[in-house]
Amino acid sequence: MSNTAKVCEFLDNAKTFYFLTTDGDQPKGRPFGFHMLSDDKLYFGCGTFKNVFKQLTANPRVEILAVNGSEFLRL
Repeated sequence: MSNTAKVCEFLDNAKTFYFLTTDGDQPKGRPFGFHMLSDDKLYFGCGTFKNVFKQLTANPRVEILAVNGSEFLRL
C-alpha cells in the first residue's frame, strides 16, 4: 500500500478532518469530510463559491489535520 493510500485510509477512518488555510494573515480552519484517491493522488473538494476556495486560490499552501482515537495526522 502506498503512503498516499495510507493517508486516504486514515482520513476514511477519522471521518472528519480539518482543512487549514489562511485568509490574508489570519489562519482559518474548517471541518471537511470529502476526499478521494485516484491514481495514487489525493483530492479534496469544495465549491467555487466558498471562502475556502478563494483562500486556496490566493495561497495554495494548506495543512490537513485528522484525529482518529489517540492517533493524529498532519499533512
